[in-house]
Amino acid sequence: IASLNNLGKLRLFVATYLDATGLVQSEDEISGGWYQENVALLSEMVKLGTAYSSLDPITSNDVDSDPSNWFLDTLWRAENSSDIQKGRNELKEVFDLLDEADGVSNSVEALTFAEINRKQFTVLEQTSELQPYVRDSDLLAGLTIIGGSYAYKYAAYDSLAEESFYVDLRNAETEQDLQSIAANLNQEAMLTPNLSDVDGALAFLLRKEVNRTGGIRVESVYQPSPDNEDISFWTGTDTSQYPFLGNPPGSIPTGGQNALVLNPMGYENVFQESTNETNAIESILIARGFAVEKFESLQFYRAHETNLEIFTNPSVDNSEFDVISIVSHGMITSTDQQAIFSGVFVNPQRLQAHQEELLSGELDTYNHPINYSNGSAERTIFLLTPKFVKNQMKVAPNAIVYLGICDGSSEDELDNMLADAFMDNGAQSVLGYTNDVSTDFAYQHGLATFNQLASGVSTGDIVGLGNIDLADNAEFKLFGATNAVLSPS
Repeated sequence: IASLNNLGKLRLFVATYLDATGLVQSEDEISGGWYQENVALLSEMVKLGTAYSSLDPITSNDVDSDPSNWFLDTLWRAENSSDIQKGRNELKEVFDLLDEADGVSNSVEALTFAEINRKQFTVLEQTSELQPYVRDSDLLAGLTIIGGSYAYKYAAYDSLAEESFYVDLRNAETEQDLQSIAANLNQEAMLTPNLSDVDGALAFLLRKEVNRTGGIRVESVYQPSPDNEDISFWTGTDTSQYPFLGNPPGSIPTGGQNALVLNPMGYENVFQESTNETNAIESILIARGFAVEKFESLQFYRAHETNLEIFTNPSVDNSEFDVISIVSHGMITSTDQQAIFSGVFVNPQRLQAHQEELLSGELDTYNHPINYSNGSAERTIFLLTPKFVKNQMKVAPNAIVYLGICDGSSEDELDNMLADAFMDNGAQSVLGYTNDVSTDFAYQHGLATFNQLASGVSTGDIVGLGNIDLADNAEFKLFGATNAVLSPS
């Protein structure tokens, strides 16, 4: 709890916080005025501010140099009216973002946001094993954004996995409930290694937010169903074996020859070259005359601030892509959405940099055990949802998309969110796998698919569509146009 020496600072914070949240204003600028009229929300916002100030957050930056632009930290350090206005604007942005869920009252999301984070701060204050890391303003900003992401999902989706730290917080009704959560958290922290810094504390806390199903590409051997088509002819690595024979009549070619080839989890053993179709796909497309932008491995997780721009703006000339290949992990999230593993590790700075995408449901997070060549570690990774694909990825009209991921396709022809997102964004055909997929099955079918496309075969005539891997019950499927072909050289 903040010391007596900070009482003056606390009084100033209370004044600036009340001012910024509109509680002492005759006209509120936040989200069109609904905010000031909601008594329950105003009460919860006051409690949120009190819980935040009780942690006595630590920061070394002044307001203007803070890259997070997070309202709680801004108001905690406010010294003048311009600082207060900055915090007010940041708060307005948060609630505008939380108003993204269709058909949901913005006050529902806002109230959940305030309540979840007030309870989160109360629990953190009582968790001695996480001190002093939970006083770090960047960590608190990141955790508040994760709490906001949960608030969005809680309001926007009927189905939500119930194994979650934030579900526990939402269900807590009394201070005794919060004390019990804090005691359990503290006991777990005592048994958890690597809690020696802010990143370690964040990783521990994010492990408490559990997504429902992780679809992890595994190194099992492809076990073909007896009814599968034989694709062995098409799995050669010599591109000269498969000359271009012309496109069939009535086919629709891609609009150009720009390709994006991504291997975001390439630092993991399962995505090394021998079991990964990425390099083979790149070679096939180059031989076919395509200009290929390829990104993999270290480019995805060693950027200083953020490198999700590799997905949103990978080309220097801002071009759209006629062919997109993504080889990664995939999963079904706690909101029953298909999602792509971005390969980008979560840290407090990246949470702040991507607050807009997290609060509007474009990004999610997942704790994933990674097997390296020299060991293993659990890391939290950003997930790309269909909303991210639709709003941010550059897809050219008539593009062909290949998703070498688990759960990249759906068994339900009418409910395939990732394929729909790519097609809403311009793609004409999307190829992918249902359920968990083995690396062997995906490698062989990815290689065979692009060899066939390069020779002029249309998407609907690809040998191997409908094949099933009995090892993991994965099926290779096509969504969209059956007459899509690669653009002639």
